[in-house]
Amino acid sequence: MNTLQDVFNLIDASVTQNGTQAITGDVLNAVLRAMAQFSEKIAQGDWQDSVKLITATPPANPSVSDRYLIGNIAPSGAWAGKLGQIAEWDGAAWQFTLGVNNMYVRLDSNKSAYYYNGAYQSNTWKWVLDAAASGMQLKAESWTADGVLIGDPDGTIISQDYLTGQPLPGAIMVFVNGVQYMVGDGVKTADCYFSSDDGVTANKMYGDTTLVELGDYLYWNPSVSGIGITAGWRINIVYLAAII
Repeated sequence: MNTLQDVFNLIDASVTQNGTQAITGDVLNAVLRAMAQFSEKIAQGDWQDSVKLITATPPANPSVSDRYLIGNIAPSGAWAGKLGQIAEWDGAAWQFTLGVNNMYVRLDSNKSAYYYNGAYQSNTWKWVLDAAASGMQLKAESWTADGVLIGDPDGTIISQDYLTGQPLPGAIMVFVNGVQYMVGDGVKTADCYFSSDDGVTANKMYGDTTLVELGDYLYWNPSVSGIGITAGWRINIVYLAAII
């Protein structure tokens, strides 16, 4: 287990095997075991000093010791040809560190981290949780649904409940009365999506910006899901959350 995606792949495979059933105790136990393996893996990693953020463009006025992870597209300027390297400003020029297998670096902008493994793709860093610094927990929230009619507009808020944990970048699973529905990853065209601006923008589950966050509400798309929601139905939200 190198990344949280491995953990979520395990969840997804288990849900598929169980059809549309809610997650069983066996699945949760398997996920917890995977999380334990994952935590042990990263605790043994070669941790580098943290970086401010991921970008492909050198900042115009860096401060001494500012560090950046270069990606995810073709770098420009002084960073041309340095994709996947760590850049540090020494006051006069950029100094670069090549990624090597089992190297980890923390991202200050969202408290996540990345690891390098050339066996996946050359000069590619994969997202991974800095569990040693922030910790993680599998969180399952239980909400009470508001009524949403099949003819109501898409983007109708589904409950007055909201996320009480800080989700880590990765899959968030939504179940209504034990049936799983698709969550939009930065798009409003799935069965439902999370938003922090009254449903105007769908927040992302993956990436570095506009991520689902503590306090987000869930919005329902009746025309996409094909169902309305009866007031009082049970909504379950399952995700990995940072311990903060």
